[in-house]
Amino acid sequence: MWGLEHSQRIPNSKKTVTSRLARYSYGIICSRPFDYALGHLYKDAFFNQRGEWLAKNQMIWKLKKGERIEEGKELHVELTQYVQASVLDTIRDDRTWDLSSELYYCAEDDPPTRSGPSKHHTTETEALLIVYLAVKTLCKVEYSVPRSKLWSAESFRDEKTGQKWRSALFDFGIRLDSTTLEFFIMYKDELMALTEAKYKEDF
Repeated sequence: MWGLEHSQRIPNSKKTVTSRLARYSYGIICSRPFDYALGHLYKDAFFNQRGEWLAKNQMIWKLKKGERIEEGKELHVELTQYVQASVLDTIRDDRTWDLSSELYYCAEDDPPTRSGPSKHHTTETEALLIVYLAVKTLCKVEYSVPRSKLWSAESFRDEKTGQKWRSALFDFGIRLDSTTLEFFIMYKDELMALTEAKYKEDF
């Protein structure tokens, strides 16, 4: 599960052109530090490999409904993923780590903070129906990261299992254009994956 980092890259200085208002919100799923006061559900709570108590299924809406779509603008967020280390890990390792990531959209004026049912709904069935109608997948990318690139990533051991893990920080980006957007993932300033998708806007 992707974990949210506090640091976020500043959009590039490329000149942008304001075009129109977004009719949908666009974002990704991550895990955040658990906080019941923020509406996190106990069924989403878990301890990650570092022993941190997190809430999964949390949404990050990078472009919200009603905000301006500025052609050429990039939106970024950095997310951490943990990969189990191996005694075979070396800088010459030719194995890969296979990943997939999705970009979501929502038509609600106030998009949900969670990708699953909310505690505010009366029944689980009603909640599931509302969420499935609200948050949908816009596009998905599948990609492979060479383990040799992760060899120098920060490593640590799970206190409970003793297993060794590596902490890899990825940059998730959305580049806005007039009628399409690009969803891409970077690792250490190198492009790992990119896909183009049309907005759900009815232009």
